[in-house]
Amino acid sequence: MISVVIPLYNKAHTIVNTLSTVINQIYTDFEIVIVNDGSTDNGVNTIVQHFSDPRIRIINQPNAGVSAARNRGVQESIYQYIAFLDADDEWHPDYLSIMAKTILQYPNAALYCSGGIVHNADGSENYRIAKKYINYIGVINFFENPFQFAHTSGTVINKFFFKKTSGSPANMKCLEDFALFVQLALLGDFIYIGLPISKYIGGVPGQITAASGEKLFSFLPSINLYYNLIYQKWKESHNNNNIFKHYIKYDIRHRFKGYVKQEKYNDYFLRNLDTSLIKDFTAFELYLYRHRKVKAAILWINLTKVIWRLHKYPIVGEKVNIHQIPYQISKMVKSNTDTNMSKPSTYMSTKRIIWIDIVKGCLLVFICCSHFGALPQSIALLTKPTATYWVPLFFFLSGYLFHGNNNFSEYIQKKVRTLLLPYIAFSLIFIIIDWNTYISSVPQIKANLYSIFVAGTGSEKAPPLWFVIVLYIASIFSFPIINFAKTLKSKIITIFLLSIGAYIMSERDIKLPLMLHVLPSAIIYICIGQYVKAFTDMSSRKPSTYITTATLALTVGLILDFSLLI
Repeated sequence: MISVVIPLYNKAHTIVNTLSTVINQIYTDFEIVIVNDGSTDNGVNTIVQHFSDPRIRIINQPNAGVSAARNRGVQESIYQYIAFLDADDEWHPDYLSIMAKTILQYPNAALYCSGGIVHNADGSENYRIAKKYINYIGVINFFENPFQFAHTSGTVINKFFFKKTSGSPANMKCLEDFALFVQLALLGDFIYIGLPISKYIGGVPGQITAASGEKLFSFLPSINLYYNLIYQKWKESHNNNNIFKHYIKYDIRHRFKGYVKQEKYNDYFLRNLDTSLIKDFTAFELYLYRHRKVKAAILWINLTKVIWRLHKYPIVGEKVNIHQIPYQISKMVKSNTDTNMSKPSTYMSTKRIIWIDIVKGCLLVFICCSHFGALPQSIALLTKPTATYWVPLFFFLSGYLFHGNNNFSEYIQKKVRTLLLPYIAFSLIFIIIDWNTYISSVPQIKANLYSIFVAGTGSEKAPPLWFVIVLYIASIFSFPIINFAKTLKSKIITIFLLSIGAYIMSERDIKLPLMLHVLPSAIIYICIGQYVKAFTDMSSRKPSTYITTATLALTVGLILDFSLLI
């Protein structure tokens, strides 16, 4: 289903490690097309010595550059979807399985990109992932910030759309990959996978990205060509994507800021930009650049950046809360004992994660049912001193077990799949088991069913429907609350205000249909569950930590929930 294209030029020292991360993929329906671009080292022999996998094909060609090698790899590939990988980068073992699942969900997209990790030359590592799209998988606008979304080794393209482009420009020393990505994004949908499942290895000998100083001047023709090419392709595509125009102006200004202090850079850059592209800038702005009004030009650029930032588009280098990333995925970051992504990880495939969520949901439903079976008289839940830990635990675990989803639609859908369906199934089972009780008197059938599913009274075996209704309404309200309250202070204030709401409900003896008056209490427990999950993710993850933290959190919740005190 997927062709992996790897350009190879003098990377004998890294290719074995890179190929190992491909061979060790959990997903196996792929081929590997290695294009040897006239290497002068023993890279090809190294591959032959270490690998005998029939899925590997090596194509030799005279040195023509990385763009020509990638284009050749696409031409030689047999599958419709092409995964690019540089000969010194790495993949998480589930990279292709996640990509394949995403492709099945969005088969007609032009471009698929994942988040990743950057391994710096000094050994440090950081995430390269859009903060606002952590854990998100779906269609977004590529031009919110292409340099934050895309990286060659974290990209899969659709060959159908590739054939409609001019390919990766062979006459560019840099940005040749983005020149292709932009063309694809103008032709079809862009799918972003907000998981760090690829790794860029920096500081490797021979990398263009390692160049600095005066050598960068030699890249200016390629940089100008990049802007002129994508602007021309945008006009040809008749794409009404207004964000593209904002992006290209923002990015050009960003480069101007670095060039404006250096006369030769500034003059060359301006002189060689497409004239129609230059016209998109105001005369005042061009005057500042051409006459090298350095301070005024930088001030102007900074002001335009502020306007850009108001759109809340992703920013390159923005700090990411790693605790929002699934723990098994985050383990891909280098540790003291594991520096190689080719080793199998403990991360479970996305198919197994669905079943784990369903098991979590059944656990919560079982807690709910157990409560009613053990204490049938405690029906005025969350409003009387007789309430036990069962119901607070239900809402607490609802927040704790389904922590970290920033997409509201997926957040609610997961609760439907993992809580609502098991809940209905359990309820029907208990009704069938206790069927004689409900049909003992025909006139009482309606009353019995009403008491079980609507009034909230329940029976010894069947839980009331208000549990689910309150859970989902509380989930809807808790979602923005949790995503807004990021600091410790805001979390404390949030819990305190909710506690006041719970107190007012109980003090005024406010009663709402379907027990909706317990919403503040339910939201308290859901929020505490989410906060505790974030805290335990930062801890040593010992079982005692989970048990102690959960117990303390529930106790605090019970104390704060003033409705339990009357």
